[in-house]
Amino acid sequence: MVEEGFKVRKARIKYVRKLGNKVFLFLYYTVLDSAWNLVNHLFFNFVSPGRKPLSFDSFVRLL
Repeated sequence: MVEEGFKVRKARIKYVRKLGNKVFLFLYYTVLDSAWNLVNHLFFNFVSPGRKPLSFDSFVRLL
């Protein structure tokens, strides 16, 4: 009984870590993409096409 509870807790921790990594990657992707769009606009007067950034669910499905 105690071992089973430990396994469940360990599995939850692994799942949260995986999800946490995906959240971090998503934030990195969105911040970096926005930053590059700003740099391109300021330095090169380049306006990126009006594509909507990926939602978190779409991003996770790509991984």
